[in-house]
Amino acid sequence: MKNFLLLFTILSFGLYSTESSAQLFRLRTTDYGSLAPGLRATWDNALNDVQADINKDFPSAENPKRLMQGMANSSVMAGKGIGSDYASRMQVFLVGGGVGVGADMEKDKSTDSDLSGVGFQGGLVVGTNLGWMDTQKILGLYTDRLNIYFNYLGYNLDRDAGDGNIEAKLGSLGFHVSYDLVKPKGTSLLRWGGIKVHTGFEHNSTKLTFNTNISEQVSEDVGSGTTVSGTITGKPAATIDVATQSIPLEVSTNVQLLYFMSIYTGLGVDLNFGKAKGSGSLNADPTVLDVSGGGPNDGPTVQAEANINGSSGVDSLLTRGFLGIQFNIPYANIFVQVDKAFGNDLIGATAGLRLVY
Repeated sequence: MKNFLLLFTILSFGLYSTESSAQLFRLRTTDYGSLAPGLRATWDNALNDVQADINKDFPSAENPKRLMQGMANSSVMAGKGIGSDYASRMQVFLVGGGVGVGADMEKDKSTDSDLSGVGFQGGLVVGTNLGWMDTQKILGLYTDRLNIYFNYLGYNLDRDAGDGNIEAKLGSLGFHVSYDLVKPKGTSLLRWGGIKVHTGFEHNSTKLTFNTNISEQVSEDVGSGTTVSGTITGKPAATIDVATQSIPLEVSTNVQLLYFMSIYTGLGVDLNFGKAKGSGSLNADPTVLDVSGGGPNDGPTVQAEANINGSSGVDSLLTRGFLGIQFNIPYANIFVQVDKAFGNDLIGATAGLRLVY
C-alpha cells in the first residue's frame, strides 16, 4: 500500500503539473545588489531554470484555489463504496477492506493542466445483518432486511521524492445503513437483488506535505563578463490539508449471474461539508550571492518559498451514478466500482475484498 500511495500521489500530481504552470517552490530575487540593471533579465531567466529543476518532482500550483476545490471534491469521491455494500448476500456478518481514488478531471482553464485535483482513501469495514436480534422490527423496519456497517482507516506515509520527500496522513471513519426496500428474488443461477436504500456518514481526511531541501550551486554568466555565483539554500515546505464529510442517500439494485458474478448499479445524492487548504512555509533565510568584479555577498538576494497558499470548500451537493461488478467465491467477494458525478467531471473508483457469511 505504501508504494501504491506514493506512486499514485506523484503520478496524479504529475498529470496536473505542466511546463507552463506555476511551480510549488519558488525562488524570488528580493534585491539585485550590485548587479547592473541591463543584466537583471538574464539573471531572472537563469534563476527560473534553477527553480524548474527543483520543482520537477512536485505538483503545480498555478491556481491554488482551484486546486483546493478539486482536492476537496476528489476526497468525497474517493470515499464512495468503501464503507457500504451493494451486492453481497450477508446473513450474519461481513469483514473486508477497500481502497478508493477520486479525481476532478475538469481542465483548469487558467492552465494547461489535465486535471484539477485528486484524492485517495481506504478503509477496513465490518458489517452485520440485524436479523439475529430478538425483535422483529426497529423503528418500523424489519431487522432481517437491515444491515449496518462501520469503516475506519488511519495511515501515515513518509517517502523520498527527488531532493525532498512526501509525507501523507490518511484518515477515514464511516457509518452506513442499508435496507432491502424490495426483497431479492430468484435462485443462485439467476437472482435479482431487489431494491436497496443506503445512507450513512463518511469522514475523510488527507494531509500531504511536500518538503524539499534546496542546496543549489549556481554560476551563471549573465553577460558583459559578469558571473553570479554562490549556493542557494533553504528547506521550504508546502502542505495540502483536506477534511471532508459526506452524507449519502442511495438507491441500488443488482443481478447475480450463475452465482459467481454480480452486477450492481445505483443513484446517489450526497450532502457534503469540509474544505481543502494549501499553505507554505519558508524555513529558509535569504541567500546573498556573489557578483564577479564586486565584493563578497554583493550580488542578488534570493528567497526560497512555497507557492501554494489558498483554500476552497467542497461542493455542498453532488448527484452521481455508480456501477460495479463483484466476483463471488465461497465466503469471499471481490468487487470493483466506478462512480461518476452528474453535471461535472468528478469520477471515483473503488476496489476491495470482503469476507461474507
